[in-house]
Amino acid sequence: MKRFIERHSHLFHKLGLSLSFLCAIHCLAMPFVLVLLPFLGANFFSDEAEFLMIGVSLLIGFFVLLKDYRHHDNILPLVLLGASFCLVLLHVFVHNHVIVSLSSISMAVAYFYNWRLHKNVCSHS
Repeated sequence: MKRFIERHSHLFHKLGLSLSFLCAIHCLAMPFVLVLLPFLGANFFSDEAEFLMIGVSLLIGFFVLLKDYRHHDNILPLVLLGASFCLVLLHVFVHNHVIVSLSSISMAVAYFYNWRLHKNVCSHS
């Protein structure tokens, strides 16, 4: 299992980055979609789908970022992902689209910054 994960870590990077950017796009589009909902008569995503997407992205993120932290020793991506997690928890109690948008943007920045650090470490070794 460990070999499989190490061999396919680039896929986890891409999956995590893609999910976080998808989440950011969704969160930034929600205010505009909410204005249109009365005309559409439907939800953009259910709450369960949002939490599932955020949860999966956070799990992948912590796994990938912790693994990469051992290589590049830069804590900033983990701090950004931790801040994103805290904002998600805050969103559970305070339903505000700005909070969840900041959370998804923080998650995307954490993935992107980690990806650049990972790329630099791999190219220098």
